[in-house]
Amino acid sequence: MSDQNNADATLTELLALASEFTLATRDNGRPLITVRKVPGLDSERKPVIRWGVFRDGEPVGRDLSRVMDMTDRLPSARDESFIANYRFNTRDEAIEHGKRAVDAFEAAVTSEGLTFIVVERCWRDGGITRDGTFQP
Repeated sequence: MSDQNNADATLTELLALASEFTLATRDNGRPLITVRKVPGLDSERKPVIRWGVFRDGEPVGRDLSRVMDMTDRLPSARDESFIANYRFNTRDEAIEHGKRAVDAFEAAVTSEGLTFIVVERCWRDGGITRDGTFQP
C-alpha cells in the first residue's frame, strides 16, 4: 500500500472518530455553524447517536428554525417532532443541512445589510466527499 493510501485511510479513520465539525466561523474566528454528534434515546429508550446542526450553539432545524427558549433545550422537552426536525441520522446528512444553514444565514445577513458580520466557510469549494475527505 502506498503512503498516499495510508494517509487517506488514516484521514478517513480520524474523520469517523470526529464528533464536531465547524462549517462556518465569524470574522473573529468564533464558530457560527457547527455539526456535532448528539447522544439520545430511540423510541425504545435505547441509546443512539444522532447528529445536530447548531448556530451559535443553538439547534437549527430542517426548516431552519432555531430553539431559542431554554425550556425547549432540555432533554425532557425533546419529543419525536423535535427529533424529526433537529436531529439527523448521519454525519453527511447533517453536514449538507449545515451548508444550507450557512447559505440561509449569509442570505439573511445580506438582505438585512449586516455587512459587519463576515462568514468564513470552512469547507473548500468541492466540499466533503462521501468518504469524509476534503475535495480541493
